[in-house]
Amino acid sequence: MESEENSGKGKQKRGANFSLSDRKNLLKLSNKFKAVIENKKTDGVTWRQKEEAWIKIEREFNSFTTGVPRTAKQLKTKYEAIKKELKKKYSSHKCYMLGTGGGASKEEPKPETEEEKELLQTIIVSVEGLQSQYDSDAIAGKFCFFIFTFGSCLI
Repeated sequence: MESEENSGKGKQKRGANFSLSDRKNLLKLSNKFKAVIENKKTDGVTWRQKEEAWIKIEREFNSFTTGVPRTAKQLKTKYEAIKKELKKKYSSHKCYMLGTGGGASKEEPKPETEEEKELLQTIIVSVEGLQSQYDSDAIAGKFCFFIFTFGSCLI
């Protein structure tokens, strides 16, 4: 009976949480391989390179972690979750800045660690999007100061 549950048909057992040091180590290692794992190509060669990079990250991560050993799949899933969390934090702030309603302004979110700051620099285009010179809703630009200070653009 127990062998049937472990054959992959049953619900997977939840793994241990990542500690703060595990999270930092994962971000350090992923930054080391960012040229490969953040590559947007989807051909067979690129997929193989990404798989190999995650296997290297797994080996290095497990060689100096004091916690639970992790698989490449677990590390990749956690990395994607960290990226998603950063994107969500910054996009919610952007929505707030574009919204109306007055009140005190919210402070722009800051990365919690140096490793998160490096990851944010890697994925900044997907977080902020590309700026258009024709977009009247753009936050960034030389008129941004006037819009937020005076309530409307005087120029």
